[in-house]
Amino acid sequence: MANHRSERLATVKLRVDVEGREHLLEIQRNGSDSGFKISGAFNAEGICSIEEVSPDVFSILTGGSSIVVRLLENNDGLEAWVGSRKLNLSISDPRDAVSSDKAASARGPKEIRAFMPGKVIKLLVSMGDVVESGDGLIIVEAMKMQNEMKSPKHGRIRVIHVAEGDTVSAGRPLLTID
Repeated sequence: MANHRSERLATVKLRVDVEGREHLLEIQRNGSDSGFKISGAFNAEGICSIEEVSPDVFSILTGGSSIVVRLLENNDGLEAWVGSRKLNLSISDPRDAVSSDKAASARGPKEIRAFMPGKVIKLLVSMGDVVESGDGLIIVEAMKMQNEMKSPKHGRIRVIHVAEGDTVSAGRPLLTID
């Protein structure tokens, strides 16, 4: 029984905002190796090994490359240090309809993107509509579930990139809010 349990695959899906660009990260762990798929503003997939070498410090081996990532919590979320490069991160469950508070207070245009492939079921707004943070914008069906995407900020609908019934791929722009 113990061997059967250790052979099971564990899959984790996360919404990751890196420096204001949203991604969907899927990690499927199988023993010491992990399959990963990144979609959204950046697309990649492959196999890697992830080990926590000390508290909040991770060694990632992929394709012959070794990357050390150090994570630190700050007031705005997480910082990931890759070498001397600092990246600001926000991590959430992709099933959550509203992005982080930091994204909600962001100034300037905000592009709402599909986090996974799906079908546009209903547009809840029209061009020029004024929306508040948390207002429903669009309903996208993905993996047989209807997901209402909500506004991450107060603003006006500047562009609607899709129509009801459209099939969308992960990362495709749906709406832009000013």
